[in-house]
Amino acid sequence: MNTTKLTRALASLTVGGLVFAGATAAFAHHSNAMFDYTHGNERTITGTVNQFLWTNPHSYLDLAVTASSGNVQNWVVEFQGISLNSERGLTIDSFKEGDEVTVVIHPLKDGRTGGDFLSATLADGTEILPPEDD
Repeated sequence: MNTTKLTRALASLTVGGLVFAGATAAFAHHSNAMFDYTHGNERTITGTVNQFLWTNPHSYLDLAVTASSGNVQNWVVEFQGISLNSERGLTIDSFKEGDEVTVVIHPLKDGRTGGDFLSATLADGTEILPPEDD
Protein backbone atom coordinates (compact mmCIF):
# COMPACT_ATOMS: atom_id res chain seq x y z
CA MET A 1 0.00 0.00 0.00
CA ASN A 2 1.52 3.34 -0.94
CA THR A 3 1.70 6.31 1.41
CA THR A 4 -1.22 8.10 -0.26
CA LYS A 5 -3.52 5.09 0.22
CA LEU A 6 -2.38 4.69 3.82
CA THR A 7 -2.97 8.38 4.48
CA ARG A 8 -6.50 8.05 3.10
CA ALA A 9 -7.11 4.94 5.21
CA LEU A 10 -5.90 6.71 8.35
CA ALA A 11 -8.04 9.75 7.59
CA SER A 12 -11.03 7.48 7.09
CA LEU A 13 -10.30 5.76 10.41
CA THR A 14 -10.34 9.01 12.37
CA VAL A 15 -12.95 11.10 10.50
CA GLY A 16 -15.77 11.89 12.86
CA GLY A 17 -13.66 10.94 15.86
CA LEU A 18 -11.75 14.18 16.32
CA VAL A 19 -12.36 16.07 19.54
CA PHE A 20 -10.47 19.18 20.55
CA ALA A 21 -10.09 19.72 24.28
CA GLY A 22 -8.43 23.10 23.97
CA ALA A 23 -6.78 25.54 21.65
CA THR A 24 -3.32 24.03 21.88
CA ALA A 25 -2.07 20.93 20.10
CA ALA A 26 -1.07 19.42 23.44
CA PHE A 27 -4.75 18.99 24.29
CA ALA A 28 -5.98 17.87 20.87
CA HIS A 29 -6.94 14.23 20.67
CA HIS A 30 -9.56 12.09 19.01
CA SER A 31 -12.15 10.06 20.81
CA ASN A 32 -11.92 6.31 21.22
CA ALA A 33 -15.71 6.09 20.82
CA MET A 34 -15.31 4.47 17.40
CA PHE A 35 -13.80 1.30 18.93
CA ASP A 36 -15.81 -1.51 20.52
CA TYR A 37 -14.36 -2.08 23.99
CA THR A 38 -17.05 -4.58 25.01
CA HIS A 39 -15.37 -7.31 27.07
CA GLY A 40 -15.14 -10.49 25.04
CA ASN A 41 -15.59 -8.71 21.72
CA GLU A 42 -11.88 -8.52 20.93
CA ARG A 43 -10.93 -9.70 17.46
CA THR A 44 -7.80 -11.59 16.39
CA ILE A 45 -6.45 -10.97 12.90
CA THR A 46 -3.43 -12.44 11.17
CA GLY A 47 -1.90 -10.71 8.22
CA THR A 48 1.15 -9.56 6.33
CA VAL A 49 2.67 -6.22 7.30
CA ASN A 50 2.42 -3.59 4.58
CA GLN A 51 3.75 -0.76 6.73
CA PHE A 52 4.28 0.29 10.34
CA LEU A 53 4.16 4.01 11.04
CA TRP A 54 6.10 4.77 14.24
CA THR A 55 4.65 8.22 14.91
CA ASN A 56 3.08 10.47 17.52
CA PRO A 57 0.46 10.97 18.76
CA HIS A 58 -0.42 7.47 17.47
CA SER A 59 1.37 4.75 15.56
CA TYR A 60 -0.38 2.68 12.89
CA LEU A 61 0.04 -0.82 11.50
CA ASP A 62 -1.22 -1.49 7.98
CA LEU A 63 -1.89 -5.20 7.38
CA ALA A 64 -3.02 -7.27 4.39
CA VAL A 65 -5.45 -9.82 5.87
CA THR A 66 -6.97 -12.67 3.88
CA ALA A 67 -10.67 -12.92 4.72
CA SER A 68 -12.52 -16.24 4.91
CA SER A 69 -13.84 -15.47 1.39
CA GLY A 70 -10.25 -15.47 0.12
CA ASN A 71 -10.27 -11.74 -0.57
CA VAL A 72 -7.38 -9.69 0.78
CA GLN A 73 -8.47 -6.79 2.97
CA ASN A 74 -6.38 -3.89 4.22
CA TRP A 75 -6.64 -3.42 7.98
CA VAL A 76 -5.35 -0.38 9.88
CA VAL A 77 -4.57 -0.91 13.56
CA GLU A 78 -4.13 2.14 15.77
CA PHE A 79 -1.54 2.17 18.58
CA GLN A 80 -0.57 4.60 21.31
CA GLY A 81 2.29 7.03 20.75
CA ILE A 82 5.98 6.18 20.68
CA SER A 83 6.71 6.47 24.44
CA LEU A 84 3.82 4.21 25.50
CA ASN A 85 4.60 1.74 22.71
CA SER A 86 8.22 1.64 23.88
CA GLU A 87 7.10 0.88 27.45
CA ARG A 88 5.23 -2.15 26.05
CA GLY A 89 8.37 -3.43 24.32
CA LEU A 90 7.59 -2.21 20.80
CA THR A 91 10.26 -0.60 18.64
CA ILE A 92 10.30 1.04 15.24
CA ASP A 93 11.41 -2.35 13.86
CA SER A 94 8.82 -4.55 15.64
CA PHE A 95 6.68 -4.90 12.51
CA LYS A 96 8.66 -5.28 9.28
CA GLU A 97 7.18 -5.16 5.80
CA GLY A 98 6.38 -8.69 4.65
CA ASP A 99 6.28 -10.23 8.15
CA GLU A 100 3.24 -12.23 9.17
CA VAL A 101 1.84 -11.12 12.54
CA THR A 102 -1.17 -11.90 14.66
CA VAL A 103 -2.82 -8.92 16.33
CA VAL A 104 -5.63 -8.74 18.87
CA ILE A 105 -7.70 -5.57 18.54
CA HIS A 106 -10.76 -3.80 19.80
CA PRO A 107 -12.60 -3.60 16.45
CA LEU A 108 -14.26 -0.58 14.94
CA LYS A 109 -17.93 -0.41 15.90
CA ASP A 110 -19.05 0.21 12.32
CA GLY A 111 -17.47 -2.98 10.98
CA ARG A 112 -14.77 -1.35 8.88
CA THR A 113 -11.42 -3.13 8.73
CA GLY A 114 -9.55 -1.51 11.57
CA GLY A 115 -9.22 -1.39 15.30
CA ASP A 116 -7.36 -0.34 18.43
CA PHE A 117 -4.28 -2.39 19.33
CA LEU A 118 -4.51 -4.72 22.32
CA SER A 119 -1.72 -7.30 21.85
CA ALA A 120 0.34 -9.05 19.19
CA THR A 121 2.48 -12.04 18.42
CA LEU A 122 5.36 -10.95 16.22
CA ALA A 123 6.94 -12.92 13.40
CA ASP A 124 9.72 -14.18 15.72
CA GLY A 125 7.20 -15.39 18.34
CA THR A 126 7.66 -12.40 20.66
CA GLU A 127 4.42 -11.44 22.41
CA ILE A 128 3.46 -7.83 23.04
CA LEU A 129 0.90 -7.94 25.84
CA PRO A 130 -1.51 -5.27 27.08
CA PRO A 131 -0.51 -3.22 30.10
CA GLU A 132 -1.61 -4.85 33.35
CA ASP A 133 -4.38 -2.31 33.90
CA ASP A 134 -6.09 -3.11 30.52
